Amino acid sequence: MTHAGQTHLQASAPVHWETAGVAELAQQMVELRLDLKNLRQQCDALQRERAGLAGEVQELTTQIADLTARSTSLHTDLEQGSRLLAGLATLLDEVRGDDRRQDETLTEALGQQAQDRADLLRLLEAGGAEFALAVQALAESEHAARQQEQDGLAEVTRAVQDASRQQAEHLAEWGAALERLRDQEASAQERIAQQSSQTAQTAGRLSEALGAADSTLGKLLGHSRQMLAEQRQARVNQDNQEAARLNESGLKCLADGAFTDAVRCFEQAAKLAPDAREIQFNLALAHHQAGSPGPALALLTELTRTSPDWATAWLASSVVRLALNDPAGACQDLEAAVRVEPGEDRWAAANGLAHLLAGRVAPAVAAFRHAARNPAPGPGWLRGFARAEDSRP
Repeated sequence: MTHAGQTHLQASAPVHWETAGVAELAQQMVELRLDLKNLRQQCDALQRERAGLAGEVQELTTQIADLTARSTSLHTDLEQGSRLLAGLATLLDEVRGDDRRQDETLTEALGQQAQDRADLLRLLEAGGAEFALAVQALAESEHAARQQEQDGLAEVTRAVQDASRQQAEHLAEWGAALERLRDQEASAQERIAQQSSQTAQTAGRLSEALGAADSTLGKLLGHSRQMLAEQRQARVNQDNQEAARLNESGLKCLADGAFTDAVRCFEQAAKLAPDAREIQFNLALAHHQAGSPGPALALLTELTRTSPDWATAWLASSVVRLALNDPAGACQDLEAAVRVEPGEDRWAAANGLAHLLAGRVAPAVAAFRHAARNPAPGPGWLRGFARAEDSRP
């Protein structure tokens, strides 16, 4: 069965679905979802491990800050000890200076005593027994002076020894503290190096695991997308085949005059293939021939909006508007059809009708004469519209 000027979906070979293939595909989808879930759990575990490593690094940073503070404190104590030692050295120098000054004073006193002794001896020789007592007194005075000098020297020696001992003790303490500090710094540096190495190794393993997980996840997602796309395409092909079958059934119903059945077939086909404009056009034709020009005009208006370069839709819309007693709207649709395909002989009669409806008699007569000189077969659906109009009371 053929209809002149009517286009419709071409039916292809039917798709046979095997139950075993569908079950295998479903099993693969379940396994993919389980693998994806496991990978997500592994990623979560890796994230938690990364958070734990970040906590350990933060703790190490805190320990390093504490060691740095202690090192600063020890350096401050060392500086204070150095200043104390410098003070002790200055004191020792002052004590030694005092010793030198006392030695000089004692030397001067001894010289003076020797001079006095010489004078006394001369006096003794000259004066007799009176000077013997003076000599004795002078000897006692000299003995007391020497005793005082020895006591002073002993005291200064003890002071110097005490100062030297304290200085040695302080130096030993500061040396031990400095050595402990160096040992602690070396131990801390070693721990930091070890933990940094462990952190780097863990981060490397984590990066490798994440990279492998991302790669595996990407492959799984790609495979899943491919399978979903194939399933969607299979459903689309199946829907298109069913829509083509229903469209053929609707055309057969139109040819047999079963307009209500034709409307039902075309509506079902339009649901399966909503983007097929030929099915929408056939549904509008079925509505018009079934005596429902309102739904037919709504469908044709949408078709002229989405396919403004389809002259057949404009012409069909003009015919439906004439059936609805809208000559002005029909004239506009006819003019649109002529603008889309201005050089077509088959639009000559339609062009004349447009001029006639607009009240332009002379252009209408010229168009009708052109149509009479160049006859062209009208579309089959237009004859269908005409039959629908003729069958109305």
